[in-house]
Amino acid sequence: MKQLQEDGYENFKRTLSLRYFNFIPLPTDVQFKNLIRYWMRHPTFQIFASKYKDTFPFKFSRIKSFLAKLFVPIVYKLFVSMLWEYTKTVDKENLLKKIEEPLEGNPLRVYYKNRLISQDVCNSILEYYSIMNQIPSSIKGNLSIAELGAGYGRVAFIFLKTLKCKYVIFDIPPALYVAQRYLGSIFPELKIFNFRGFGSYAEIKPEYEDADLCFFTPDQLELLPEPQFNLLLNISSLHEMRMDQISNYFSLIDSYTHGYFYTKQWSKSVNRPDGIIISYEDYPVPPSWKPIFSRKHPIQSLFFEALYEVL
Repeated sequence: MKQLQEDGYENFKRTLSLRYFNFIPLPTDVQFKNLIRYWMRHPTFQIFASKYKDTFPFKFSRIKSFLAKLFVPIVYKLFVSMLWEYTKTVDKENLLKKIEEPLEGNPLRVYYKNRLISQDVCNSILEYYSIMNQIPSSIKGNLSIAELGAGYGRVAFIFLKTLKCKYVIFDIPPALYVAQRYLGSIFPELKIFNFRGFGSYAEIKPEYEDADLCFFTPDQLELLPEPQFNLLLNISSLHEMRMDQISNYFSLIDSYTHGYFYTKQWSKSVNRPDGIIISYEDYPVPPSWKPIFSRKHPIQSLFFEALYEVL
């Protein structure tokens, strides 16, 4: 709320986004080290021609020293360019050439190969392929997707740019407001069900079922009929909850999904407000779910990602 009030929605990609999945790495950062190792095995000197055409948003970052501020823009453009090169290795649909970072939200301006690139587009494409490479082709053309905790909608943006699907977001304010405004602006052609209060599914049934993109608060999930989705995602937010809340969400995912669940979380997360530590082993995966994969992420190696078939 403070960041939105001080810098506005118009600049959320250099305030809120830096608290989501858009990292400002230093050379000691594990992601930067992993990308350097990849680049040394597959060097391309084009990354040194990348350009950062912008001032850097240090206001809400943890970087305070003058010397670090001199080098961060250089490290950042190399980091994002190396991530783009790594993403290209799995990009069999050439999404990197088809999809450019939108200017909405005033993103950090890294230009590579004459394109505006970003961590968010690269990471979302990597997550897209982690899922789509594993699910059967029979449901790829008929996806009904839910995302718990969508941030500003970076993953939804990639799916909606790539596939014809129904995408339903469940989140808390003010994140829900940002995602609704952002995706509504990016996809004006879609039929959108904007957030509103309602007491029963019957009140919204025709409008909801006709919509391509929908926005709800988490408590409204239980007002929808089950099962409702054949793909459900949660990226980097379950670990922010207490174990009773996590268990409740896994129960809801089990009820509302007949298909697949993708999750990407810190392998070990310290939840200071609640005084607990959440580790990979703590997630209460129902025994009826069939694991497709569970692995350490190759670049964000402090994270794990997993895909389950929800039967």
